[in-house]
Amino acid sequence: MLLIFLHYTKILSPVESVAQKTLNPFFSVFYNLSSRLRVAYGGRANEKDRLAMIDDLTASVNRLTAENAKLRIFEEENKTLRQQLNFVAKEKKRYQMANVISRGDGVSSGQTITLDRGEKDGIVIGLPVVTGEGFIAGKIIETKEHLSQACLINGGRCQLAATVQNDDKTIGLARGELGLTVKMEFIPQNEKLKVGDIVVTSGLEENIERGLIIGQVRQVNKENNELWQNASIEPLIDLNDLSVVSVLLP
Repeated sequence: MLLIFLHYTKILSPVESVAQKTLNPFFSVFYNLSSRLRVAYGGRANEKDRLAMIDDLTASVNRLTAENAKLRIFEEENKTLRQQLNFVAKEKKRYQMANVISRGDGVSSGQTITLDRGEKDGIVIGLPVVTGEGFIAGKIIETKEHLSQACLINGGRCQLAATVQNDDKTIGLARGELGLTVKMEFIPQNEKLKVGDIVVTSGLEENIERGLIIGQVRQVNKENNELWQNASIEPLIDLNDLSVVSVLLP
């Protein structure tokens, strides 16, 4: 109480002034030290916060990337399904939807596909496999109870009775060439074909109706000393990107 009284009455002012001047350097040192400690601690805390935030953002980006990839797959599959359903509904087809679960058979890798539908689903050898709105991708060549295998139209095991949508209604045999392209053979020399003509199934083959699109004439090969001419056909669908297909039932 006495010290407080003497302080407020300014009697101790000279003593306090001397003490303050004497202790100021120490206060300055302690303040600088505490400031550095505070800054160092704050920096470490901020660094930990930043690292934690980076980890959270990285996890979020990875999660969103995975979700986006799944959504893109779903979107592509939905687009394919809509096209196929539109085709089979419009044409009043009997069909069986199937997922492509593998490609290749060990001998002709990439020229065949395996489907998750089989004999129990009404699938038999020779039925056409279609995608999109009426594009034929291949035909069934082997069946089991719950699985089936189809050759693709560009594979060596696939042959289709074909016709060209030209003035002559040219007919011939379309067969795959080692997974690279489709070749239409046994075309009479007097038939007139041109690049860009559309080639479809002719309907002269059991269980494969007329009008399924095989592809487009890319090149006409004609030699005067040959009995037949042939044409290279380019499929209008990506046979390497099949995920969902429809098997047209009898």
